[in-house]
Amino acid sequence: MNKIYLIGRVVRDVEYVQTKTEKKMVNNCLAIDQGKDAEGNKQTMFVDITLFDKTAEIFKLYVEKGDKVAVNGELRIRDFKREDGSKGRSVNVLVRDLELIEPKKGNDKAPKKFDANDEDLPF
Repeated sequence: MNKIYLIGRVVRDVEYVQTKTEKKMVNNCLAIDQGKDAEGNKQTMFVDITLFDKTAEIFKLYVEKGDKVAVNGELRIRDFKREDGSKGRSVNVLVRDLELIEPKKGNDKAPKKFDANDEDLPF
């Protein structure tokens, strides 16, 4: 089973795009608190996330940079070759569900929980 659940803060402003096949998509990143190291320095892990269709629409409408969200999805790992011929690997979470945990100050427009499979959504 490939399932991942993360809680973190949205790193970038939300950019909503359409793919070549006209799917709605959002790519962003979550900053996830990892606690402190031995010297007491705050440790943060950054995880790329991708949302499609209804989940992407919800993210665009209700989430802003700095908001704390919980995401549930699948871990995707892709190997690729760089222009210089070296190999690289990207790790990404394909988000299926999302929940707003704590909006940044001043963002009170968001409902609390979203299920992209919910038939009651207005879009």
